[in-house]
Amino acid sequence: LARALDRRRAAVRARLDAKLAEDQQLRLASREKISNAISRGVQMLRNVDAQGEQMAQDARRKGAERAQKVFDELRPLLIRERRLDLLAQAEQELKQRMAKDAEKK
Repeated sequence: LARALDRRRAAVRARLDAKLAEDQQLRLASREKISNAISRGVQMLRNVDAQGEQMAQDARRKGAERAQKVFDELRPLLIRERRLDLLAQAEQELKQRMAKDAEKK
């Protein structure tokens, strides 16, 4: 009877040990899955962040190119307008001098 009980206990312990080992393997596998999923998620976020940064750089570059193009198109007009302003100033000064000279005489 004692031997039968010992065998029964040994069999129960063996099943429990096997079940505990299986549970431990499942926990380890689930931790690895979670860790891998987190790593993939972090990598995806890094990729999205890098892609967003690249898109922002491209947008800034294109904006600068458009601004330069507009400036290049408007530059001759700005120069002409400035020349006209200077001419108008010179004409005004000339008129003032002529008026002063006329007053002196």
